[in-house]
Amino acid sequence: SAGLNAYSEVLCEAFVIPEREVWWLENIETGEREFVLRDEKEERVGGGSSLFEVADGNDEKKAPEWKLVERRFDPVLDREIKLTQPVVRSDQLLQMSGGMAVSFGFAKGIVVDEGDLRERYGLTEVIYIGDTPADKVALNQSTVESTPAAAKIGAVLSIHNDIRDITKGSLERRIAEAREAGASVIIFDMDTPGGLVSTTIEINDLIRNLVDIKTVAWVNPDAYSGGSAIAIACDEIVMARSSRIGDAQVIFGGPGGVEAIPEALKPKVNTPVIDEFLTSAALNGYSEVLCEAFIIPEREVWWLENVETGEREFVFRAEKQKRMGGGSSLFEVLDDEDSEKASEWKLVESYFDPVLDRDIKAAQPVVRSDLLLQMSGGKAVAFGFAKGIVVDEGDLRERYGLTEVIYIGDTWSEAIAFWLTSAYVRGFLMLLMILGAYVEFHTPGVGLAGLVALICLMVVIGAPYLTGLASVWEIALIIIGFLLIALEIFVIPGVGVAGIAGLMFVMIGLLSTFVPDDPSRWFPIFIPSAESSLDLLKQGIVAISTSLVTSVAGMFLLGRFLPRSAAFAMFAPANPMPSEVQLEDPYQGTARVGDMGVAISTLRPAGKARFGSVVVDVVTQGDYLDPNARLEVIERRGNRVVVRPAK
Repeated sequence: SAGLNAYSEVLCEAFVIPEREVWWLENIETGEREFVLRDEKEERVGGGSSLFEVADGNDEKKAPEWKLVERRFDPVLDREIKLTQPVVRSDQLLQMSGGMAVSFGFAKGIVVDEGDLRERYGLTEVIYIGDTPADKVALNQSTVESTPAAAKIGAVLSIHNDIRDITKGSLERRIAEAREAGASVIIFDMDTPGGLVSTTIEINDLIRNLVDIKTVAWVNPDAYSGGSAIAIACDEIVMARSSRIGDAQVIFGGPGGVEAIPEALKPKVNTPVIDEFLTSAALNGYSEVLCEAFIIPEREVWWLENVETGEREFVFRAEKQKRMGGGSSLFEVLDDEDSEKASEWKLVESYFDPVLDRDIKAAQPVVRSDLLLQMSGGKAVAFGFAKGIVVDEGDLRERYGLTEVIYIGDTWSEAIAFWLTSAYVRGFLMLLMILGAYVEFHTPGVGLAGLVALICLMVVIGAPYLTGLASVWEIALIIIGFLLIALEIFVIPGVGVAGIAGLMFVMIGLLSTFVPDDPSRWFPIFIPSAESSLDLLKQGIVAISTSLVTSVAGMFLLGRFLPRSAAFAMFAPANPMPSEVQLEDPYQGTARVGDMGVAISTLRPAGKARFGSVVVDVVTQGDYLDPNARLEVIERRGNRVVVRPAK
């Protein structure tokens, strides 16, 4: 395809193979630009593979025709932006935003709606094949003009708790309601530990495509992991006085617990997450260096200040060494040559914290190599991510000049779906399920208790599935577990392998429904390692353990007191007494074991005998007896009477 459409073959390989480190060069004389691999870059420009490596004398002789591209025009931002080299690192795969795809020669332009399509291709008519009219309306919604600025309606949409599949659907609905209400500003009230990576990326796209509405992330008080990615995708961030944002590392959970991502998987797992942050950073003017420090702990970051201009910039350790000389330590003594290099730049010593309302000392490096970036409200403002501190609705009105603020919350169905996935609610439902099954097994027929148990089971596994916490694997494991338990009870009675395995499958499956999916998941069942996921797993263990212990106490009480209550008898009648189910004796109390009688017919071996005045059907143990033979009853089972010759 690259050959047919004149795309860079070097970049096409970088889509697929992570070892392809790609540089963008420009011919000094002709202005021609070309993407090359590292070896070709070294041959044309000289120097090593690092952007910060100084070329020697021989390199300088090889390098006059080519130089590194320093800036590119981004059509989405409508301005030139500084280019980071290499454009594709050896530990990542190529992933491009819209503006980057145009700059790199893959995309021809940015298209927002059908009007752009008509203008670009000179179309007089556009027809839709395969889509319903609703799809066309959805596509054209992005062209609806927002309410004029004079109206200044702000809509507050909450993003609380874990980010799940239902979160995106809820936001789509609420954004549409905000648009219909004429909102010119949408404020996302954020308090989330993060959640599903795939859902987070879809929400980011949804927010970044709201070109006609200003989007604001109000971190109130926490936006961790996926929450920080959503906040950075908004046009603007404001922070509560006590708030935190950051910590978005992609982790790997395995049987051994918390583990680093295998080297072979790092490019595949990290690339989409890093690209999300860098795309939003380019759109909103955030430091790309700090955005990487959200995700990768090895990114040691320093904050430098230009001595002459006062410009401040966040850089990695290698760039800090290049500009200031010396090693990576703040306390390392510089030699004469290093001192000359460092004359233009110095370490930032302090910054103003708007929460504390004073200057505070800046610790360097601002992000250590063994930590991830996490910022308080004041630090987020100082580092250029947040625009200010917002305490309440009054601050929102004043900052954005809003004349009206509307709150668009979850629908009752969305609220119920989230409520039903609460650990406390699910623990209570599991208690009802166990007690319902216990009552059903101890009462005749199929009654209300069994129906309650079945409904509780469906809710316990169905609600997490609808909200994205559970997948088909967990539900399949639970069903298999119950089938094994049924096999143990009804087919192969006893306590064996099937029953134990069934209980284990059910417990593991139920626990798994408390934990969201993991981007590095490679097996249906995994041990989470993210702090938020581990907290959810602990909640699941507590909920299941509590329901099991409580159900034991409940079964004791049910077995001891409930059968005697009048209310219980209305739903589950008591088992009948033996006398109530005993069959009527057709022989009126005669022909009991030990009774004596006389055969009145030939017994071959069955026949008739008389006991007193009652004629009884009898059978011998195989003997043939003549009429008038004296008989003795040796066994009686219902209507079956076994006799033998009397001694």
